[in-house]
Amino acid sequence: NAVTIKKSTATKNGGGLFAENCEVNMFNAEFINNTAQNEGGGFYVLGGKGDIVKTKIKANTALVGGGAFISESEFTINDSLIEQNHASIKGVNTGGGGLWFSAGVSLLNSKIIENSTLSEGAGLFIFNGDGLIQNNLIHKNKSEGDGGGVFGLSGTPIYRKNTFSYNKSGDDAGGLRMRVH
Repeated sequence: NAVTIKKSTATKNGGGLFAENCEVNMFNAEFINNTAQNEGGGFYVLGGKGDIVKTKIKANTALVGGGAFISESEFTINDSLIEQNHASIKGVNTGGGGLWFSAGVSLLNSKIIENSTLSEGAGLFIFNGDGLIQNNLIHKNKSEGDGGGVFGLSGTPIYRKNTFSYNKSGDDAGGLRMRVH
């Protein structure tokens, strides 16, 4: 807890942190200005579980999941800031400037601000994801493809009491784009 990881680089996944098949709990952590050549600029989690609380994920870059890439995992992100991250590849099932996730991720009481992608879902890209997306500010995110704020592909996430404002899409849905595959 209370860890800061910044200006770190990975030639594959997880610029700041790579976690596989384990429990990851973070409180008051910071992932700032990290880079991954593939997925998860700030951090990459595969097959894990955990809680991320009061954490700042800022100015990270990756091809997919600029801020974070969470796959096949059960996670709750609460009261956190996901800001100015970038996903830098165009393609199918890519994007997620702020956060890319699949499986059961809940995002609560957080700010997803000024993230960008050359693909879809500048704030969030949800792939076959379930979970609760509640009481978040999703603001000023910009995608070249669909879903400036959020792009949801398949899955059944529940959206409650979120504010989508000033998000921009180069194609469909500036705020929220949902599609069943």
